[in-house]
Amino acid sequence: MVLGWSWAFAVGAVGSVAAFVLALAAAPSDPAPDTHPETSLLDFRPVFRNREAMGYIIAYGAHMWELYGIVAFLVFSLSLQTGAPDAIVSAAVIASAVNLAGVAGNLVCNEFAMRFGRVRVTTAVALVSIALSATIGFTGSRPHGVVVALCMIYGITTYGDSAAVIGGAVIAAPPGQAGMTMAVLSFFGFASAGLGALVFGIVLDLAGGSASGVAWGLAFASLGAAALLGPMALRLLIR
Repeated sequence: MVLGWSWAFAVGAVGSVAAFVLALAAAPSDPAPDTHPETSLLDFRPVFRNREAMGYIIAYGAHMWELYGIVAFLVFSLSLQTGAPDAIVSAAVIASAVNLAGVAGNLVCNEFAMRFGRVRVTTAVALVSIALSATIGFTGSRPHGVVVALCMIYGITTYGDSAAVIGGAVIAAPPGQAGMTMAVLSFFGFASAGLGALVFGIVLDLAGGSASGVAWGLAFASLGAAALLGPMALRLLIR
């Protein structure tokens, strides 16, 4: 660490401020017409009745379930490498690169989704990510370069369908219901992320603990198994 944790959080906060400024600059100057829904503020039943929106919301929850676990796995993998550098620092640097690759993959996937079909592209990306989840945990003892390359690809695919799925949910929302649709999507997504990390840890412990390569493989496989709900929801609920 060059400047310490305080500066790391401060620099990270700059992105939120920049996003707020960009949103203000991009907002239309003319107010939108009154399209408030004929429901109370906390009545989310119209969202749950919206078949297409729920397809994207479930897919987003499945996507979020799969996100976490890479940093701890990298620490484990680096501990098995002969002459490996400090595991914690190296894992943090690699995880940052994985996240950056995921952002690029997110943008590219969204462009492909608009050109070739949102459901088709997001389903394909999700299935590749699920396949990697089923295998990547068993590769901890492989050469360092192989593990890093797999983690980079995994980061691209796990993050890749995010923008396309969120955009689909917003498009599927009727006028006046975009806000409540996003609220349900966010709740499902971040609740799923928390549960996914919890299940990951439980599977890891029950399968043999953090020193077992098989346990890491099964823990990641649990992420992929739950993430299968995403492609299923996209295919079954969206026309």
